[in-house]
Amino acid sequence: MVSKIPDGKFKGLFKLILDENSILRIDGDRRGTRISCIKGAVYITQQNDIKDHVLPADESFLINRQGRIIIWALSAAAIEIDFCDTGRYCLIERLRRFIAMGGL
Repeated sequence: MVSKIPDGKFKGLFKLILDENSILRIDGDRRGTRISCIKGAVYITQQNDIKDHVLPADESFLINRQGRIIIWALSAAAIEIDFCDTGRYCLIERLRRFIAMGGL
């Protein structure tokens, strides 16, 4: 089964649990969005990128291209998706989180 996150202006941090072999499709221009694998492992492919990525637990991936993103759970997985656009919102939100974590 393929779950879809439609093209839109989602912003903020979303936590998802994926069953083994489930697929999540993200459409639209999501450059600046960070995908973090909390538990398990996921396979990530993005449109117009010849390189695919395997993301084990405790690693993250930054979307750097426009187009469809496919996330395939290689095992039962927990992921976080930090939707952030490439504009001012993204910069302000990342700075706010950095400060909240004790930076500066």
